[in-house]
Amino acid sequence: MKLPELEELYRRYRMDLYRYLCFLTHDPVQAEDLLSETFVRVIKQLPTFRGECEVKTWLFGIARNIWLESCAGGTSPSAWTI
Repeated sequence: MKLPELEELYRRYRMDLYRYLCFLTHDPVQAEDLLSETFVRVIKQLPTFRGECEVKTWLFGIARNIWLESCAGGTSPSAWTI
């Protein structure tokens, strides 16, 4: 995926993902951190995207997994290493 396509993904899904993460966390600041981590992970995992589901489904799955990791570890994304 090229950079312009990544920018389009960000523009298209950023607010939906942010609202979803706000719903899960009940914390706008944490939701913003998780949103940033979601797009970092998207960049890292692009080569593994097989197209077996919609891009939106894939993005929301990544966001959900990052939220679950933050719940399990009790740490904020800013404490995570990249």
